[in-house]
Amino acid sequence: MGLIDLSIKKHYSSDNDDILNDFYIPVLQESIEYKRLAGFFSSSSLAVAARGIVGLIDNGGIMKLIMSPKLSEQDVKIMTESYETPEKFIEDKMLFELDYLNDSFTMGHIQALGWLLANKKLDIKIAMPYENDVFLNYEEAFTKGIFHLKIGILSDIYGNIVSFSGSVNESAMGWINNIEEFKVFRNWELSEREYLEADRYKFEIYWEDLSPKVKTLIFPKALAKKIIDISPSDKNELNIRKLYPKYPIKKREVRLYNYQNEAISSWLERGKKGIFEMATGTGKTYTALGCIKEILKSYKGVLIVITCPYSHLIDQWKKNIELFDFANTPTLIADGRSSKWKKILREHILDSSVSYKNTGNLIILTTHDTFSSADFTNIITSASNKELMLVADEMHWLGAPTLRKGLLTFYKFRLGLSATPKRWFDDLGTISLYEYFDEYDDKDLTYIFPLDKAMYEINPATGKTFLTSYFYYPIFVNLSNSELEKYNKLTLSYIWKLQKTKNKVESDDILQNLLFQRADIIKNAESKIPALSNLLESLNKDRIHHLIVYGTPDQLNQIYEIINNKGIICHTFTMDEGTKPSEIYGGVSERQYILNKFDEGKYQALVAIKCLDEGVDVPSASMAILMGSSGNPREYIQRIGRIIRRHEEKDHAIIYDIIVVPRGRTLDPKVAKLEKQIFEKEMRRYWEIAKLAINNADALNILIKLKDEIK
Repeated sequence: MGLIDLSIKKHYSSDNDDILNDFYIPVLQESIEYKRLAGFFSSSSLAVAARGIVGLIDNGGIMKLIMSPKLSEQDVKIMTESYETPEKFIEDKMLFELDYLNDSFTMGHIQALGWLLANKKLDIKIAMPYENDVFLNYEEAFTKGIFHLKIGILSDIYGNIVSFSGSVNESAMGWINNIEEFKVFRNWELSEREYLEADRYKFEIYWEDLSPKVKTLIFPKALAKKIIDISPSDKNELNIRKLYPKYPIKKREVRLYNYQNEAISSWLERGKKGIFEMATGTGKTYTALGCIKEILKSYKGVLIVITCPYSHLIDQWKKNIELFDFANTPTLIADGRSSKWKKILREHILDSSVSYKNTGNLIILTTHDTFSSADFTNIITSASNKELMLVADEMHWLGAPTLRKGLLTFYKFRLGLSATPKRWFDDLGTISLYEYFDEYDDKDLTYIFPLDKAMYEINPATGKTFLTSYFYYPIFVNLSNSELEKYNKLTLSYIWKLQKTKNKVESDDILQNLLFQRADIIKNAESKIPALSNLLESLNKDRIHHLIVYGTPDQLNQIYEIINNKGIICHTFTMDEGTKPSEIYGGVSERQYILNKFDEGKYQALVAIKCLDEGVDVPSASMAILMGSSGNPREYIQRIGRIIRRHEEKDHAIIYDIIVVPRGRTLDPKVAKLEKQIFEKEMRRYWEIAKLAINNADALNILIKLKDEIK
C-alpha cells in the first residue's frame, strides 16, 4: 500500500474527526519521510510532532523537524547581550524544559524522537524569527505570523506526497481536547498540487536558511544527547507503542471504470476463460482483481494462483490485492525467496479437505519458474477437487516449452494478461497459449486495449490520456566487416539447415538458435557504443534526468563506463539487485531503493537489461536509449511502456533508438534476399514506434528514405 491507497480527506476537524486515528497514524504507517515544521519549542510540542510516529520508525523512515524557541522579550535581550552565540542560550533554555519533564505521555513521544536521533533517522534544526537584523520574541513573532506555521509533509516509497497545514496547537492538550482543524493536499490530485508545492517550498526555505525573516541554526548537541539519553536503544521498548495500539488502516475504495467492467463482463460471458491484451498503464491488474472478486462472490473454497515472471512483481500484486475486499482471503507467496512455501502450501491443501474447507479461499502468488516446477504442479494437482483459478501475468512467457508444464487442465477459471500476448518467432507457443485460454483469433481476444488507444484515449481517473506522448529519434549504425561476415555465415547456415530439414519440428531449436545468434550480432554491434558516446556528448549532462539506457548483458559494463565518464550519476538495474527488504536500504529492498533514488533524481540514469522491461513501475522515467534493440514487438512495447507512463512532472518523453542496418554487401542473391526480408520485419517495429510519436512525420520520413536506399 501507499498514501494514495488511504482514505485521506481534504480537511480534518477534531469536532468531527478522530485526527490521530483517521489521519496521523495511517499516513505515518505508509510514509518513509516526514518533514515537520512544528512551531514553538516545548516538551509537549515535541510530543505532538511525534504523534503516530511508530509507523515511520517501523518503516525505517527518516524525519526532518524544524522548531523555534519560545523566547520572551527578556530572553532576547539576555541572548543578544550576554552570549557569543544564540545556540548556547537556546541549548540551556531547552534543556531546562526537558529537565522538568515528568508525564509519561510526553516522555513516550520524546523517546521516539530520541531513538530516531540515535539511529540517524532524525535531523532537527532551530528556526529563530528574525527581522531588521534582530531576533524577535514570542509575542512579536506570533503577532507578525513569523514561524507560527504548522506544516507537515509526508512521502511514501512510491512517490506519493501529502502535506497538511492548519491550526494544530503545539501542545498535547491541543490534540486531545481542543477543537482543531487542518487542510490536506495530495500530489496525485491536480487541483491540490499548487498548495502542496507551496508547503514544500516553505519548509525547504527554512531548512536551507534562505528566509530573510528566519535564521536557521543547527540543533544543539547537548540537547540532542539529552533526548537520546532518555530513549531506549531497542525500538521495540519504546513506551509510545503502549499508547497506540495497532490501528486498522482505512483503505481507499477501489473504483473500476467502465472499460474495466466491460473487460470483466466479457470474461464472464466467455465462460471465465480468456486473455486481456492491455497496454501498460491501463489498469490490467485492477481489472484482473475485479475478475477474482466476481469468482469469490460466486464460489467458496476457491484456490487462486497468480503467476508472474519476477519476484518483485509479486510484491506489486500483493500491494494491489490489499486494496480489494476479498473477505479476509489469505495470501501466500510461493517463490524462491522462501524455502518453506512447499510445506505451507501443502498444509493448506493436503492435510485434510475438512481443514482446507474451513480456511476458505486462498490466493497464491508465485513466479513462472516456480509455477511450472514439478513441486508446485504436484501440490496443485492434489487440489483438483477444489475450484481452481489461474491468473497469468505477462502470460506470453508461459508459451515456452519448459513453462507450459504449469498450464494444468485442473484450472477451471483462466485469465491471461499481457500487453503483447503473441510470442515472437514462436507460432507453436502462441497457439498453445491461445488454446489454453480458450482464444482462437488474436483479433478477437476477450478484451483488447492496445498501445495506440492508450496514447490517445482519456483516462477517466486523471482527465488525461492513459500514456504520455513522446518524441522518437532513430539513430542508424552499421555492422563492421567482421560482424557482417559472421552475420552472413549464420544466414547461409540457416538457409542450408532449413532446406535440409524441410521444416521438420525437431529442427526448431537448431533453427531458432541460429536466428538468436544472428540477432545477438545486431544487438551487440560494436558501432553502438561510440554512437551512445556521441549521443550523450550532444546532450547537456546537467539536463539528463530519469534516463533509462537499455542494453544487453554483453554491453552492460561498457554502457555504464561511458555514462559514468560523462559525469552522469547512474546505477545498474539487473537481476543481481536484492528483492528482500533490508535495514541497509531503509527497510525496502535494494531494487526498490534504487528505483526510489532514481525517482528522486539522485540517480540521473539507470543502465538496465530485460528485468526492467515488464511490470516494474517507474513512471518518472522520461527518456530512454535503446541499445539492444530487436524486432520483437513484445520487447519494444514493454520498454517504451516504461517511459511513457503518466507522471506529474512529465509532459512528454524522449526515445532514442540505436538501430543496426545490415546492408547487403554480398553477391549471394539468397543471402541478399533474406537480409531484405529480415530488414523489412525490423522496419515494422521502427514504424510502429515512429507512427505514434509527436514527431511522427519526421521520423517516418527518415525511415522511408532508408528503406528506399536499401532496395
